[in-house]
Amino acid sequence: MDLATARDLSLIWLAFLGIILTLVPAAAFYFSIRGMNVGTKWLRKIGLPEAQKYTRLMADKTNEYTAKVTDPITEVETAVTQAKSTVSSVPTVLRRRRQRSDHAN
Repeated sequence: MDLATARDLSLIWLAFLGIILTLVPAAAFYFSIRGMNVGTKWLRKIGLPEAQKYTRLMADKTNEYTAKVTDPITEVETAVTQAKSTVSSVPTVLRRRRQRSDHAN
């Protein structure tokens, strides 16, 4: 075997290895992209609408129970605030009445 034949065989061998080493990652990328496309189609048709349905259900139930818990507290706080403001305004109202009656006499 002379040098030219060895050169040709080594070039063929390197080309063969290059093709093999390129095909393996290319096949992996091809099937991963294909799987991602299938997954994306599933998400658009089934996955996301189902997730949105359950998310909406959870939000509605959360709002419902939040209202059940906080409405009585809010009503009590409103009544207390109204009572406080009424009690705090009584002296002012009485002073104004007294001043009006003093000015009228």
